[in-house]
Amino acid sequence: MDYFDFDLQISPAAHGYRARATNAQGAHVSADFVLPFTDQDIEILMLRVGRPRRGVRKIDSPETKAAKAFGGKLFDAVFAGELFGLWRSSFNAATAQGKGLRLRLRLIETPELLDLPWEFLYDSANNQFVALLTKTPVVRFLDLPTPIQPLKTNLPLRVLAVVSDPNDYDALDVEREWVNVQKATQNLETRGALTLTRLPQATLSEMRRALRQTEYHVLHFIGHGAFVADEQDGVLIFKNEQGRGDRVSSQKLAQVLANFDSLRLVILNACEGARTSRNDPFAGVAPSLVQKDIPAVVAMQFEVSDGAALTLADEFYSALADGYAVDAALTHARTAIWAGVNDLEWGTPVLYMRAPNGIIFDLAGVTPALAAKAPMPETLMQVKPNELVITPPEIARNTKGSMNEVGAITKFFRRLFFTENVVNSQQPVPVNANQSIALPPSTRNKAGQEMILIPAGEFLMGTTDAEAQRMLYGGGMTEAQLQMEIPQHPIYVDAFYISRFPVTNAEYKKFVDETKRQPPAYFQNGKFPIGRGDHPVVNISWKDAEAFCKWAECRLPTEAEWEKAAGWDDVKKIKRVYPWGDTFDISKCNSHEAGIGDTTPVGKYSPQGDSFYGVSDMAGNVWEWCADWFHENYYEVSSRENPQGPASGQYRVLRGGSFYFGASFARCAWRYWVRPDDLFTFIGFRVVAAPVRL
Repeated sequence: MDYFDFDLQISPAAHGYRARATNAQGAHVSADFVLPFTDQDIEILMLRVGRPRRGVRKIDSPETKAAKAFGGKLFDAVFAGELFGLWRSSFNAATAQGKGLRLRLRLIETPELLDLPWEFLYDSANNQFVALLTKTPVVRFLDLPTPIQPLKTNLPLRVLAVVSDPNDYDALDVEREWVNVQKATQNLETRGALTLTRLPQATLSEMRRALRQTEYHVLHFIGHGAFVADEQDGVLIFKNEQGRGDRVSSQKLAQVLANFDSLRLVILNACEGARTSRNDPFAGVAPSLVQKDIPAVVAMQFEVSDGAALTLADEFYSALADGYAVDAALTHARTAIWAGVNDLEWGTPVLYMRAPNGIIFDLAGVTPALAAKAPMPETLMQVKPNELVITPPEIARNTKGSMNEVGAITKFFRRLFFTENVVNSQQPVPVNANQSIALPPSTRNKAGQEMILIPAGEFLMGTTDAEAQRMLYGGGMTEAQLQMEIPQHPIYVDAFYISRFPVTNAEYKKFVDETKRQPPAYFQNGKFPIGRGDHPVVNISWKDAEAFCKWAECRLPTEAEWEKAAGWDDVKKIKRVYPWGDTFDISKCNSHEAGIGDTTPVGKYSPQGDSFYGVSDMAGNVWEWCADWFHENYYEVSSRENPQGPASGQYRVLRGGSFYFGASFARCAWRYWVRPDDLFTFIGFRVVAAPVRL
């Protein structure tokens, strides 16, 4: 949505304040007013609405009534008489042209008013909080002489997170907030719209180094902040080399960040990040950063709950990646908090801005109307569970029987056989059903890859209730996410061979050379980057992977095959959480925790990170395409023998996590999904081959 500006400048007057309003057409009016409440009234309001609200939304809570009463009095005092008439006529004119009306608060001459929660301006005649309507975003606008132009860049937006927990300050649950930010942005990372990088050490010097080495667009600070009244300055608490607190003043921080032109947005999840001096409008952290050429800063005027923080990050970053102006993006986030968290915390974030139209990024080829949306579990497919086509078992049996019973029946009647050297032989081997044939433990496919035997039999697919509870309360996963991997259930899978490693750049190049298929974009003149032949190939669509499989006389693994190869212990008959065991180990995979931020050579973490069967890289490095269409409720209706996934859908399954994603996503049971034609720098694949069943 495009916006007309409605500038509201407030200046001191003989008896209170003077409000001067100017609309986009140049019409202007002014009126004097007096604040309709005392400092004590404001302090009481802050105490009532400043506590984070937890739990479900409650319409017209006492706190919301207090916010309406405050916001209504403030709105009626400022928007009185002709000024209200100009506001209403400007709104109507903007609406008639399909535009919104941006309320730009200009409060430089009255810094004592910056600490008021203007976000609660309430138009009682229309029963509407102004800042909660996407047509009327509210910003604290600093009109400074240096012009601000949108940064021309491509997706992904790169976010640098500074998570500071000095050991000599009161402990904050910064790790929980970090998990919230990761969860909120995971879908954006999956579709390549955003990358999130955590600074290894939350020191000022490390931050400078990171900003110098990589072009970041957003700085997201999580930690302590304060406004020091004696010094009339805001501070953020970084860490020093000994892990103790390092007080960084707003002026020092602003000067450091001013040297990095790509940095267009700062988000401050810190106490008093939005506060400033009653005498100097640029004394606080947020306005000081804007003064030093940061186009926009989002800071919190109250403490924020986990639910609100999660929704804020999710909706705000999503809207930015879709090409929305920063104030419009924040308004969408406010609406999401109001609708899904509670009826008050949407007013917690404050936006200081100096970009005239709110556009801080010029994203090539991205518009709000055309930008791809991250898939949400409840909208992934338009296929109802009873419409899923399941391959029926060839043998009638009681699927509720024990694993031993089912195994005995299926093993007796069904056997798979390989020719000695050709993995994908289409000629069945004629043997007696009771005959036992020893299959070779490994072989090689046409692409030259080592293929490891996964014997026929049963395993437990999915997550236990205990593990789901652990991930819900300590692993950063949501209930909706965990629903996709429960209940844990027995599955019979025929024998198959799976490639020990994901397909590498060198192996994919053989396929490209022979078939003349278009190589990935990062191949220059048909060649992969020097030194990366043993890295997994990426930027591969599902159809590209399928084409490689056809050439290599293999296929993509089903979800069930992939999960068995990754997590089943065939001796102890137990399901492992990770390929190597039940405890995450940063030394055994290339996940986000490793801090590498890129692919590593296949086998780097072998054998310590291998599965029971000796298959490598099944946790981290790159997500891997599976053959199946995705459905979040598939486990409820799937076959208990060789499940093939739904007959159709919008998204294909991914398994295994990647270097961009954390430990929770590297678990063997975790299911992910993207569109089959999506190309990402963290998605690759491996192959399987199976003999023909008698």
